[in-house]
Amino acid sequence: MKHRTFPLTVTAIALAVVCGVVLSSSDNAARAQSSHPVSVSLSADSVELAPAASAFSVAEPPPSIDAPLASVTARQDSAREVRQVIYLDASQNISSGVWSDGTTIWVADWDWRAGRDDARLYAYTLSTGARDTGKEFDLAVGNGSPAGVWSDGTTIWVADADDDRLYAYTLSTGAQDTDKEFDLAVGNGSPAGVWSDRTTIWVADADDDRLYAYELAGGARGTRVPGMEFDLAVGNGSPAGVWSDGTTIWVADFGHDRLYAYELSTGARDAGNEFDLGDRNNHATGVWSDGTTTIWVGDWLASRLFAYDLPESSGAALSGLAISPGVLSPAFASGHDAYNASVANSTTSVTVTPTVSASNATVTVDGGAVTSGSPHTVSGLSVGSNTITIVVTDQDGSTRSYMVTVTRAEFNLAFTDNDDPEGIWSDGTTIWVADGAAEKLFAYTLSTGARDIGKEFDLAVENSSPADVWSDRTTIWVADADDGRLYAYTLSTGARDAAKEFDLVADNYPTAIWSDGETIWVLNSENDRLYAYTLATGARVAAKEFDVDVNVVHGGPVSIWSDGMTIWMADSFDDKVFAYELDGGARVASEDFDLAAGNSFPVSIWSDDTTLWVADSFDDKVFAYDAGRRSAGHRQGVRPGCRQWLPGRRLVRRHDPLGGGLV
Repeated sequence: MKHRTFPLTVTAIALAVVCGVVLSSSDNAARAQSSHPVSVSLSADSVELAPAASAFSVAEPPPSIDAPLASVTARQDSAREVRQVIYLDASQNISSGVWSDGTTIWVADWDWRAGRDDARLYAYTLSTGARDTGKEFDLAVGNGSPAGVWSDGTTIWVADADDDRLYAYTLSTGAQDTDKEFDLAVGNGSPAGVWSDRTTIWVADADDDRLYAYELAGGARGTRVPGMEFDLAVGNGSPAGVWSDGTTIWVADFGHDRLYAYELSTGARDAGNEFDLGDRNNHATGVWSDGTTTIWVGDWLASRLFAYDLPESSGAALSGLAISPGVLSPAFASGHDAYNASVANSTTSVTVTPTVSASNATVTVDGGAVTSGSPHTVSGLSVGSNTITIVVTDQDGSTRSYMVTVTRAEFNLAFTDNDDPEGIWSDGTTIWVADGAAEKLFAYTLSTGARDIGKEFDLAVENSSPADVWSDRTTIWVADADDGRLYAYTLSTGARDAAKEFDLVADNYPTAIWSDGETIWVLNSENDRLYAYTLATGARVAAKEFDVDVNVVHGGPVSIWSDGMTIWMADSFDDKVFAYELDGGARVASEDFDLAAGNSFPVSIWSDDTTLWVADSFDDKVFAYDAGRRSAGHRQGVRPGCRQWLPGRRLVRRHDPLGGGLV
């Protein structure tokens, strides 16, 4: 263990160090009543005691600890009033870092006794102080000396004082996430408190008396950012926990029982926002605040969390945030800057209503100015995760960011006896699914996945091997893989329309079909070729045909869809969708995409130009992907499995996009 100096009482030294025993809550009174504070230096093989520079006194007996959460009487001195106390569980050895999502507060436990390496994150309900073991987990073996902790609500980072490393865990499960971990700089060898604005993470160093800064986001994670670092004040020589509202950063001092304050952007000291801690909070560790009224400070020996009024700092904060539809998780608290919400697949937009704390502050949503307290619509939600960024700016120029991750659900059809899906097509309201085993077209409401039996019909007896379907909204054509024929039916009634049927060329055993309303392309996976026919007559149009690049599409294409310029071919071997120019068959590799992990047997694809659906014959499921186009000619970063519109691409509608495609 590294050599550190901490102020401890004689009672604490005798019990906790010499005897190797950790104090329980019942020892609190004896610990607090000692009037002989000393300093202790701990090393691997020695304990050094010396008189402390100054003593402390206790104005009153400690409050009852029958309940985990207690109120206390104000201290009558220069220290800020302690508003509440959470008593930690007796099994918790030494509390270090703390972090909360506004509902649960996690407290790192550091068992520093020789030979022990069983550190843990304890959890307590913030409103009651009750322990919540279901949210706790043990830390990794190497993370045996946890110091500061911080989380973005999904991942929680834990600084290790001995390993000089930031460990990472999934907050909901406790699983270690080594991809998000990194070693700290050489000088940052005694990490203490940590805090992040989600882009940069600051790590206090107890030996260097400095706040180090590192990149947290993206591929540069762990890269040091010296321009955002600064040295702490002379008196702040034992930094412990840190917390910031984005403008001011508070640093608890272990030895001086004080919260120091600094301007985050410059490192300039902000003495007006500092205060001394309560008389029992004299070994300060972790710090966390709700950003509005309360700041919590842990204590290394007292086995408690102390709550104080939060000093007023910046007006760059929200006092309220609402979303509709959906529910924010966790519930809004000004000091918490990351939220999640879920909406149905049919939801493509939400309204967010941000309300600023200060009347002279301004607010933006995704970069656009909005009115405080008024709903603002965010449109074009993709299937999957969508991040909404809200930035509050105070009149002094200080800012604070909040993030809401809205997850739009995938559209998954609930197949019953439709367990052999082959082809899909939709008019934008209903989606029809051809079933090879049932020899039938099933129908579902596209927005909900509810089955619509009234729109279903059986296929002709000879149409027993349906491969794919396409419709102009009046007639629906069904390719038959065994017959080598395109069958036709009236979509509204299911009546066969033999006059619109035709046989394919001898070697064209169809796998998938798509049409622009004039020409119908038929994919043959046996010879890896895309055939073309005039839809009205069945005449072959060889000039519009091309061979699939077998050097790229290794397992054979099985389904197709086009926007009239590019045609996408799903491949069941590669679990990938490949792109070609419809006119000529040139590869467009920039618009290829991988399918989701479970979408390994794609049999048909269809899109409404916003969402792209891929039917899977193994999962009996239709997967949904964001097609990625919000406006023509604007390239979007989209979820894996989604196409992108190329810059300058102009869309001219010759047919309804739900029926005839885009050309």
